[in-house]
Amino acid sequence: MGRWVGDGGVYCIANAVQDPAGEGAFVHQALGQRLILINMERLARVQRFHAAAAALASQAVRRREAKVLRNTPSGWRNNRSQLQQARFQSRAGEVGIEYSFQRDGLKLRIDGEEQANAHCQADGPDLIRLSIAGVQRAYTVNRCGDTYYVDSALGASTLVELPRFPIPKEQIAVGSLVAPLPGVVSEVRVKKGDAISAGDVLLVIESMKVYHWISAPVSGHIADVHVAPGQHVNTGAVLAVIEGSV
Repeated sequence: MGRWVGDGGVYCIANAVQDPAGEGAFVHQALGQRLILINMERLARVQRFHAAAAALASQAVRRREAKVLRNTPSGWRNNRSQLQQARFQSRAGEVGIEYSFQRDGLKLRIDGEEQANAHCQADGPDLIRLSIAGVQRAYTVNRCGDTYYVDSALGASTLVELPRFPIPKEQIAVGSLVAPLPGVVSEVRVKKGDAISAGDVLLVIESMKVYHWISAPVSGHIADVHVAPGQHVNTGAVLAVIEGSV
């Protein structure tokens, strides 16, 4: 018999049924592999929705606990700026959430993908009603430290919120050029293999309507470029890698 394993109410066959006929075993194994692929894709989709619910629930809690302007949505600006951001680690990988409560409703992106007709209502400290593309679901969100436990009709997920402003760690490659602040990449002026000199402007980041020029600290050549124009970056994100010297 096959062994069933699951996460978030999504199940897949871990071991195919063995058939002594030989040829049948191959058929069953291939079917099992296809089921694993299909269900892992569904698992990723479920956990993306659950990450959005976790981010919005966290925002609702921050508003309730605010000392001033409690009824003002997080990140509110008279003039629209960049979206609020949160990142979560799930079993299916990292999930990036961007959101903003605007005059015409909720603007929501999941892993950079715009969600149509998004609406959110917080009905309590741990209950979020989130509607996307006309489909509304209720999500129960319980938080313990940086870990979120999310339940819905889609299943259950465990998510860990990643630091909003991570400090560059030792494992970042030597020569990495990192973002000094969060923003949007406005220009990328170099490509892999280009020779550069210290002081050359390599990229431009827009943050709060101000342009920040990112210059080469040393001479060398571009070993890799990790970003593209229009991409949102957080503090500490690797923008490019400089290698060697000319």
